[in-house]
Amino acid sequence: MAKFKTELYSFILSRHSIRAFKPQPLNLEDQDRVKKILTTIIPLIPENEFIVISKNHSKEEDLVETLGAYGRFIIPPHYLIPYILGSQFPLVDLGYRIEQIAVHLWEMGIGCCYIGCLSREEKVRKLFELPAFSRIGAFLVYGYPGSSSGLQKITNTIKTLKRNANRKPINELFFRDDFDHPGNPPDSLVKILEAARMAPSAVNAQPWRFILHGERLYLFVTRNNRKYFLPENENYCFFDAGICMSNISLAMASLGIQGKWDLLDQNDSSIPDHLMNLDPVARLMINE
Repeated sequence: MAKFKTELYSFILSRHSIRAFKPQPLNLEDQDRVKKILTTIIPLIPENEFIVISKNHSKEEDLVETLGAYGRFIIPPHYLIPYILGSQFPLVDLGYRIEQIAVHLWEMGIGCCYIGCLSREEKVRKLFELPAFSRIGAFLVYGYPGSSSGLQKITNTIKTLKRNANRKPINELFFRDDFDHPGNPPDSLVKILEAARMAPSAVNAQPWRFILHGERLYLFVTRNNRKYFLPENENYCFFDAGICMSNISLAMASLGIQGKWDLLDQNDSSIPDHLMNLDPVARLMINE
């Protein structure tokens, strides 16, 4: 987990996607700080190999070719191509690691945005000559946020309120003992589940569901989510699960809570009974 730092919790809750950037690159000091962030990322599965390619956008580059349709209107001065090699929960681990980068960039005052690429993963592999079996869930584009005039600040406030309103309430995401009983979590879980609720997800699908079973908190993701549109995009639920788990881990570190994630084998007999459209992902044991 991240180093104990109480103010980090507020950055987890306030972080949101930035899609308009100042054209100038980061100053050298901030570039060095970003490089340092990339060396401090904590894995879910140490055996997986995590590699991040850093790119600076040049005027000659065709961003549509690189970023897909988003390249028509998002012009970042920098972007990262994080990918992972390994057979153990690669998309979950990938999301877990990238979200740490996103939160720490925000902590620095640097804006960023995920640009998903699961639907064009093979094309991205070829474009950047990545290994054949690498997984690339998303680019992370970043830079200094575009200038905030008084009007822009008001607009940003409205967007933040709207963003919060668009999130599912916690009593639709949390269950106790079985999936017939949604409700509010115990006080001990409220803050970390609020961090989970505010995690970004592809097309704001919010695929995560939590169930408190005994003393353990289980994370499931929803399948067959209509928001994912294409069948190949369904696997975003696992990438998004990793992002959500990362927010929880960062929140726990910030709040001084000790705990450990265990990723779940589908045949684990301890997994609570669940609906067919739910996939178990992980179990969190919090130390008292």
